Amino acid sequence: MYRRSLSDNQPPNKRLRPEPVLPEDFFDSTDIQADDPPDEPSPPLSPSYWARERLFDETSNLEPETKGIGCVEGWKKYFELGVSLCLYNWEILSTAVTSYWGGSESGEKRDWLCGFMCDLIQEMPLISVEEIEGVLLQVMEDEFNVIVEDGSVEEVARKIITLYRKCKDGEIREIEEWYERWKNGSSGTTRIKEME
Repeated sequence: MYRRSLSDNQPPNKRLRPEPVLPEDFFDSTDIQADDPPDEPSPPLSPSYWARERLFDETSNLEPETKGIGCVEGWKKYFELGVSLCLYNWEILSTAVTSYWGGSESGEKRDWLCGFMCDLIQEMPLISVEEIEGVLLQVMEDEFNVIVEDGSVEEVARKIITLYRKCKDGEIREIEEWYERWKNGSSGTTRIKEME
């Protein structure tokens, strides 16, 4: 359950990133944007172009050690993709974006949240599930005017922590499988719990 909070007309509290996590060509189709209200209120479904170019190249059949997953940049790319998939699969956030509860920049706010969560956890690796949950609740209320009361935010926070630990250990197969399901159009049925 969730409810919309009253808008206080304050500008969003955003910390600018020096480099965005999600590039402009994150989606297959660049002519449909979640920020511009389309005739059909749905954002693009797949981050496939960006992920395919960045992660699933000709070396994708090699073992993680030979792909450089153990190196800092290798696991971070998978972690960023996993957090993005996790937040894109979060039903309340998706509803907030497609319904423009965060205004015309709802899609950009979701992308900012993906980058912010990645930065936060990488800067504070000992952060607790409760702290991540608090950040997500605050962002949902401040940026999308939504008070989340269905318990899904704890599930998302736990998943993000699990993704961080698995990626640091080089366990990226689940993220690849999750991405493949997303790319093949089954994202609507993919639940966050499946990734645990």
